Amino acid sequence: MALLFRQFAKVSCFAAGFALCLGLRPVSAQPASDLKAAVALAQEARQKYDRGDWDGARQLFEAANDKAHSPVLTLYVARCFRNAGQLLRARAVFQEVVNEVLPSDANQQFRAANKDAADDLSELERRIPRLAIAVVGGHKTSTVDLDGTLLSTADLAQPVWVDPGARVVRLLSDGVEVARRAVVAEEGKVVPVELS
Repeated sequence: MALLFRQFAKVSCFAAGFALCLGLRPVSAQPASDLKAAVALAQEARQKYDRGDWDGARQLFEAANDKAHSPVLTLYVARCFRNAGQLLRARAVFQEVVNEVLPSDANQQFRAANKDAADDLSELERRIPRLAIAVVGGHKTSTVDLDGTLLSTADLAQPVWVDPGARVVRLLSDGVEVARRAVVAEEGKVVPVELS
């Protein structure tokens, strides 16, 4: 029953009293027109979010957040990334909300967004795939390239977090490819990748 009430409260939050639910309130330096524009953008964003248009919703949530910042808007930006399968970007944005230092008089919506972001982040991190990359027989000039990004020895000390999907891992020696592995990273899995 408590979960049902919480979900209803979230839906009601976006349906009525939108500015209040976002924790938006006029600030002396902030024009009322910015607040009004932020609310309009956020309402349109929520409609796109409810239809599953993650990219369109994210862009509008970001635009609303630029007009009048709210951790609630940032939380929904992270959820859009997550729902679109961009788990690493979602993780970074959830972490922003968790790390945001709230003023002592922060409203309930800001505090709830902070807690929800922490919960979402914890759940998300269990879903993010990782590649356990091991180099066998490489020499000191060998480097590992993951989808065009060079990884340091420190990066390889533990499994590397990646978004789900097809990944290409290459071993380079003096800039020349000497080994290549194509792998598919699945949610929640650690995929061993050996390069030799």
